[in-house]
Amino acid sequence: GNYADRGPWAVTTTSPNATTIVYHPSALGQGGVRHAVLLWGNGTFTTPAQYDGLLRHLASHGFIVAAATTTNAGSGQEMLAGLNWLTTANGQAGSPFAGKVDLANVGTVGHSQGAVGALAAARDARVKTIIPVQGAGAGLSASGKPTIYFVGQNDTTVRPNDVLRAYEAGTGPTVFAELAGATHLTTLGDAGGFRSAVTAWARWQLAGDTV
Repeated sequence: GNYADRGPWAVTTTSPNATTIVYHPSALGQGGVRHAVLLWGNGTFTTPAQYDGLLRHLASHGFIVAAATTTNAGSGQEMLAGLNWLTTANGQAGSPFAGKVDLANVGTVGHSQGAVGALAAARDARVKTIIPVQGAGAGLSASGKPTIYFVGQNDTTVRPNDVLRAYEAGTGPTVFAELAGATHLTTLGDAGGFRSAVTAWARWQLAGDTV
């Protein structure tokens, strides 16, 4: 399919607490599906609202996206708090998420500082794949987990060469993808040219999508 286009699922948001907002398919589990999880980290000084188009898009492709509301996601801890909440909800009778969450297929994704958070959170054994968009952290690239680093050709905030060093230090299956013409702000909103490949990587790694 065309991963830049909206997916087949209608999307709803749930705000269980002050630290997490969850973007998810409205009809959770329809057709017997268990939904893979993406943990989202914002860039510095931004909130999920600034990435609403991308987060809704990912949920429309069948993911439960637990977005940390913090403007400083670099530790990865706030992102993991979303996974902890989903784990509890998945086992809670009466919760709309009960039995609907595919906890064996969890990825981290984030922009800028949130990309650093995505790498940091992936130290957790529950995380399977990492999607850092326009950010990397020294010493965070050696998880050995499948990772795709996205950079923008014209990004002057997080320069492609800085991320290239993290890519070169990677110990597992690692990809480096540069978007022509992209600046550091391209990821805001619906993530522009990054959206398709972010979605496709997540579908491949976490939802068994061989296309």
